[in-house]
Parts: sequence; structure tokens; C-alpha cells
Amino acid sequence: MNILFTRTITLLLFILISTKLFSQRKIEGVVIDASDKSPVQYASISIKNKSVYVDADSTGRFFISAFENDTLSISCIGFNELLISAGSFVINRHVELVPKVKQLPTVYTGKFETKKIGTIKAKVSHSFSANLTVRTEFAKLIKVPAEINLCTISKISFVIRN
Repeated sequence: MNILFTRTITLLLFILISTKLFSQRKIEGVVIDASDKSPVQYASISIKNKSVYVDADSTGRFFISAFENDTLSISCIGFNELLISAGSFVINRHVELVPKVKQLPTVYTGKFETKKIGTIKAKVSHSFSANLTVRTEFAKLIKVPAEINLCTISKISFVIRN
């Protein structure tokens, strides 16, 4: 009887400990700008080394489920990325993103020679959001020949669909 009781207690402790180790917790917070405390709209929140992504809403609020040992990556264009341990995250925490300041080079205006280097006709959109209507990123690398040291885009057109 004593052995059965000991095994039962051991099994119950094992189950309780393992569920705590493998249980996810729901994390919610608000992403704000560290400089003026305003909400950062549509910031990206992901779990490092996993394919779990969410976007903050227009008020900076987000919800995500993560394990205690996961690391959250919070980023947005124009801000430095912030890494936070999910285990240390408290509910309704205000996460402050620091603006990324970049000095742009001087722009010179004037009359320059025009040379057409090509036409690109390719799909260049890719969505990083689960909700495709919320946010889509557009990008296309345009390779400029090495002998051309100054280049401008004279015409760009695209289709917007509902």
C-alpha cells in the first residue's frame, strides 16, 4: 500500500511539474514610443526562432501566447528592435521602443544626364501580416550598373486591389 501511495504521489508531482514547464501563457501589452509615450501602431511581435507573429493594433495593443523560456522580439520600422523574455513579461506591460535615428546624406539637385537602364515588370508585394488587408510591404531591388554613380526613378506605377 505504501509503495502504491508513493508512486501515485510521484506521478502527480511529475504531471504538475511537466504541465508548468510546457504550458503557454497569454501575454498582452501595449507598444509605445519611448520618446513621446505615444502608441506605436502595427508593431510586429514575434517569438524568436519560431514562426509565431502578431501585429499590434492601431492603439499599440497586442496579444500573443508564449512559453516561459521564449524570447519576444518587438520591432517596427523606424525603431530599434527590443528583445524581452516571455517569463518576465507582466500583463498590460507598456513596451517602449526607442526611435532609430539615421542621418540622411545630403541631396544635390540640378540637371543630370538621363539614361534608361531597364524596365522591371514583376510582382513585388509580400505580406507579413496574417490579415492581408491590414499591411503589405512592397520592395524591389533595382540593380544599377557600376559605371552609373547617380540614379533616379522617373516612373513607377502599380495596381491597388480591394
